[in-house]
Amino acid sequence: MPTIEFIAGIIALIAIIFIAYLYVLSIVNSIIYKVPQVASFNSDLRVMRKWLVKYNLKWKKLIDMWSGTGKMLRFFEREFGCITTGYEIDLANSLIARIFNKIFKLNATIIRWNYFTTNLADFDIVYIYLYPELVAKIEEKLEQEARPWTIVIANAFKLIKATPKEIIYDDKWKEEVYIYEF
Repeated sequence: MPTIEFIAGIIALIAIIFIAYLYVLSIVNSIIYKVPQVASFNSDLRVMRKWLVKYNLKWKKLIDMWSGTGKMLRFFEREFGCITTGYEIDLANSLIARIFNKIFKLNATIIRWNYFTTNLADFDIVYIYLYPELVAKIEEKLEQEARPWTIVIANAFKLIKATPKEIIYDDKWKEEVYIYEF
């Protein structure tokens, strides 16, 4: 008859193997989709909180187009009362985002799928923090689908064709956030 310690050890080993599997899967997804995982910094959030307060974002529908662990979804839901949806193709990140939703009692919707399949006309705010080659593809999608009043928040990498309505920056902050209205 196995002891409790033996069973606990087996469970711990399975958990470690599962976490390692998710980590490797996450790396493979980053390579395949050419999107390394880059989380928004807390300093980004502080600066955005100060500048975005003038936009009436309450009850607006927001999409984060590669939401990672859902940090920006949590930020926009808690700080501004947005109805948030995040698209994340990586299994590990989408699971972590769902766990954080439960822990913080938030309502963000996490969709484990490629964001190119969604219609952007369903959203009032589009948040992107992606590298330039993907930003160019998203800009084409925005031009086709975004409604005239859609707000686009591009963290660090600006859209190529569109002119920002506002650029948020801070002396201590290395990156800029670009605000667009389509």
